Amino acid sequence: MTTLQKNMLLLSGSKATGNLPDGVKPGFLDWAEVWVKEFFTQSIKQQKPIVFVPYARPGGVIEQDYFLSVQQRLTQMGIASICASEHGITAEILKEAGGIFIGGGHTPTLLYKLQTSNSLETIRQAVNTGLPYLGSSAGTLITCPTIKTNNDMPGPANNIIHLESLGLVGAQINCHYMDDSMHDPKHQGETRDLRLQEFCAFNPNVSVLGLYEGQALRVIGNQTYLWTSEQTRGTKTPVFRNKLRTEIQCTIGIAQDVSDIF
Repeated sequence: MTTLQKNMLLLSGSKATGNLPDGVKPGFLDWAEVWVKEFFTQSIKQQKPIVFVPYARPGGVIEQDYFLSVQQRLTQMGIASICASEHGITAEILKEAGGIFIGGGHTPTLLYKLQTSNSLETIRQAVNTGLPYLGSSAGTLITCPTIKTNNDMPGPANNIIHLESLGLVGAQINCHYMDDSMHDPKHQGETRDLRLQEFCAFNPNVSVLGLYEGQALRVIGNQTYLWTSEQTRGTKTPVFRNKLRTEIQCTIGIAQDVSDIF
């Protein structure tokens, strides 16, 4: 049996507004900069670039433009990067890389590109044998067994993809989680909790962790830890399973072992 050597940092999103003064706009990866730089310490020392995967195309942006904006931010952090080929991810490019970063955007579009370019298994094998994996939003969600707990409206890819993704973690995640206090009480539509409870009703015995903006999961081998930053939007992280909703009381700066969920 091969021992899993997974090494992943999974961000709820690239921006977080918790505890920021009114009117201050969050910058890309600002809230997690310390974590990201520490995560890629070896890559920086070895001068190995990380591969950025722009396939999620937030707002429909062109892949190359997405990469260039991310590359600029990573360079500011001392992290070299190269763009994934428009034709997919190969074992050869990952073999020479210091890690892989899959960014956020439209989750079905991301998954469809990875599926049709035969990249899923290549990424899965590389990460299972130790390649550092940084995910944000959609890039975090595709590490789950499926993308069923994404927040995105359907796009063209929804008509033709299947929903199974990387399966690098054993439970579902809902990124950008919003608790009931964050919804306008006059709004009569479904809250995030109702949507996740509905998901669990249709998917029995599947656990879903609601990951607030400003939170991340750190996966080391078979252990998974929940990290909470100063810019988190909440510290009572929910876990949904069947008809139950439980909460993990988080403390800023202290890792919570959530391996039993994943």
